[in-house]
Amino acid sequence: MIHFYISSSELWVCSNVILMTLPSMQSFFYICEYLGVTPQEFFDEGNPNPIALNEFIAEAKKLDSKAMSYILGIMKELNSKK
Repeated sequence: MIHFYISSSELWVCSNVILMTLPSMQSFFYICEYLGVTPQEFFDEGNPNPIALNEFIAEAKKLDSKAMSYILGIMKELNSKK
């Protein structure tokens, strides 16, 4: 038999989604913290992967200007091929 573990926070989120109730602000901030996103990122429909973007930005901040220009050029090239 397969056992599934659901934490109380996951259960709370599921029950609120199923019942379609709105969480309190405090609960909303807890949900954002649990998901690892800011409230702004939570509502940003133009950013499909906020966690990866934050990681990318954190790594990019460590680059020197030459490396940053190189990576930016690669990104622009990739985006132009869409």
